[in-house]
Amino acid sequence: MTQCESIVIGGGVIGVSIAYHLARLGQRRVLLLDRGRLGEGTTAQSSCILRTHYTVPENVLLAQAAWRVYEDFAGYLDDREADCGLVRCGYLIAAPPGEKSAALDAALDAQRGFGIRAETVDAPTACRLLPIALFGEEELIGYEPDAGFADAYLVTSAFARNARRRRSSVRTFRR
Repeated sequence: MTQCESIVIGGGVIGVSIAYHLARLGQRRVLLLDRGRLGEGTTAQSSCILRTHYTVPENVLLAQAAWRVYEDFAGYLDDREADCGLVRCGYLIAAPPGEKSAALDAALDAQRGFGIRAETVDAPTACRLLPIALFGEEELIGYEPDAGFADAYLVTSAFARNARRRRSSVRTFRR
C-alpha cells in the first residue's frame, strides 16, 4: 500500500472499529498501524461495560446505537463467526442523599424518557443483585437491568478481521 486515503493510529477496539467503518463506508486504502499487538493497550484493561445510563442525551443516543450493534454483532459485521461475548447482567449506580441523589434521580427520569428500562431499587434488592457490595438504606440506587458487558478481545478481533476482509491493511510492530 503506497498511498492511503486514511491512516488509523492505534489498534485497540476504537482504532480497529474506525478502520472497519472507513472501509465499510467505501474507502479503499485504509491503513491501521499499531506499535505493538492489536488490543494490548487500554483495550486490554477495559471492562467493556455496555450501558445506556448517561446524563448527556447525545451519549444516551450513542449508547443505544452501540447496543443495536452488539445485540446482533455477527449480523452487523455480516460475519457468522463474529462474537462479542455479550453478557446481560444489569448495572447498578448509587448516590448518597442530597445533591448527587437528586442528579441521579433526574438522570433516571431522563433515561426512561429515552425508553430505557431504568428503575430505582432498595438496598436489600441491590445487595441481592450484587452480593459483594454494601448499600446504605439512605442511598438512591438506580438499576438498568438490560445493561451488561462484552469481551474486548473478541470485539477487537472481529473488527480487525472484518477490516481486513474489506481490504484494509493492518500492520502491527510486535516488541
